[in-house]
Amino acid sequence: MDYAQKELSHTKFASIIPGGDNFQGAHAEINIWKPLTEQPYEFSASQIWISHDNGQEVIEAGSQEDSTANWWLLFQNTLIGYWPNFIFKQLSVKATKIAFGGQVSNTQPNGRHTNTQMGSGHMPVEGGFAISSFFHEVQVLDGNRESITPNTVSVVRTKPGCYDLKLDKKDSSGIKFYYGGLGFSDTCK
Repeated sequence: MDYAQKELSHTKFASIIPGGDNFQGAHAEINIWKPLTEQPYEFSASQIWISHDNGQEVIEAGSQEDSTANWWLLFQNTLIGYWPNFIFKQLSVKATKIAFGGQVSNTQPNGRHTNTQMGSGHMPVEGGFAISSFFHEVQVLDGNRESITPNTVSVVRTKPGCYDLKLDKKDSSGIKFYYGGLGFSDTCK
């Protein structure tokens, strides 16, 4: 069972999962914020997850290169590095799941949610481009290694009162969505 199908006790997600099961990579433009994390062992991440069915092999960014089957990480079209294919079994062939979005770990001391933020610390309905965190130009590399806009996506919100996601638009350049949240509030306890 992968992360999107189960609620981990302290991990919350607001993400989209494209339909399909034969991926060679993913692409998105992401705006980056500095979210508050209240407790020392908490984190907040904006990321792309690439995995195989069993969830035991996961990359948190990258695309697979045709001749070597290595998974490559590029930032603003600059090669940063790669995960060599020999460290994987299933992912050396293909990914079967990709997700885009935010993740937080919330330790819930004293039995309540903390102020750990996701994204910009604002819910997606609070603003848009200048206020909320976003992914745009979301695309996947299909089994033919062609960059395509996913036909369908599933939206995953494991704690929507705390962290939410709003799909904005889909066109030939990809999918755009806003996501994030404040953490502890009247709607998030």
